[in-house]
Amino acid sequence: MARLAGGLASAGVEAGVRVGLLGQNTDHYLHLIFAVTAAGAIVVPLNVRSSPAELNFVLEDSGASVLCAEAALVQPALPLPSCVHTLVVLPAESPSPLGHQTANVLAYRHLAAAPPLPKHAWCSGSEAAGKAFGLFFTSVTTGGPRGVVLSHANQLAQARSKLAAIPLHRGSRYLCTLPLFHIGGMHIGLAATVAAAATVLPRPRTAWPHVWRLMREEGAAVRAFVPAMLQLLMDAADSSAEARREAAAAAAVIEHVLIGGHSMEAAQRTSALGLFPRAQFVQTYACTEACSSISLLAIRPGAAGEAAAGAAAAGAAAAGAAAAVDSAAEVDSATAAEIGSVTRSASATGETTEGATTVATTSVMTSATRGVSTPTTGTRERVKEGVPVQDAAS
Repeated sequence: MARLAGGLASAGVEAGVRVGLLGQNTDHYLHLIFAVTAAGAIVVPLNVRSSPAELNFVLEDSGASVLCAEAALVQPALPLPSCVHTLVVLPAESPSPLGHQTANVLAYRHLAAAPPLPKHAWCSGSEAAGKAFGLFFTSVTTGGPRGVVLSHANQLAQARSKLAAIPLHRGSRYLCTLPLFHIGGMHIGLAATVAAAATVLPRPRTAWPHVWRLMREEGAAVRAFVPAMLQLLMDAADSSAEARREAAAAAAVIEHVLIGGHSMEAAQRTSALGLFPRAQFVQTYACTEACSSISLLAIRPGAAGEAAAGAAAAGAAAAGAAAAVDSAAEVDSATAAEIGSVTRSASATGETTEGATTVATTSVMTSATRGVSTPTTGTRERVKEGVPVQDAAS
């Protein structure tokens, strides 16, 4: 990722530049999050299910001058906003004949082969804590999407809060099916990086029965769902006798299940607790303005005192957030570019389950500085340098 950060920097990605990210859940996308922020720039995740008009609105409103996008998601017939002057084509292919009136079309693979970004140029240390990490657009009841500016310290405080409820650690494996462009999906991935855990990414459009096999073969003990996704997975487990056997073997591996979006219905909750007999379920309440989770309620199978358990989990999460904000140590969200990330793709090495990519990271993210404010809700505002600041999941 340090090489990718160097390539982006050579293409003009520097402090304060907004970089749109348009892609499915892939190792390229995860690497870009860290590489962009290592260069001091600001990520602007884009919903892959947005219409061209909606995408252009977000790009224009954020002032994104660089767009990193999968070629299949960019329509050649539709011009990009005038603010976008550089297009980075994903995945690792040569620039495709998009025919855009874009000034500069680059290939991801060329940027990823560039000389590494020098360590002295990284956006890191205590001065990075209050700087913008990303500009996340959230839907509202009236009007169009509105941008929320979240800092590096916000990311770390959120990650530490999640780790207080879900004890990921070096050697843990988290199977990511929530979209990385969504605040919830991205931040569970960041929490895994903080814990030096591995993130397993099923290839886009992986069938739900195959997800059960990935869970078992990859030994992914941590999962996160919205209720609709959980229901699809449960339905797949009931599709055949073979599927039921596969699901039973995979479910025995699962230790923690995070539920977001909204609460499970009573019937679904009963079925889910029975399907995952070893797992602790954690229900979250979240919003973009709070950098994802606000509260976490621990649900333990068979526990009589769920309210007390939930209060304990909420207290632990609050303690984790306080520790992140009050620590005097430096914050290094962006220095995940240094971490010597190891990406092992089944098609390239055969070391991981077919149909999945594992991104194993050794994190050097530490903790935030004192005095970090709550997330700034910057509705359609431009971020100024130095100012503190998948389908079923939609």
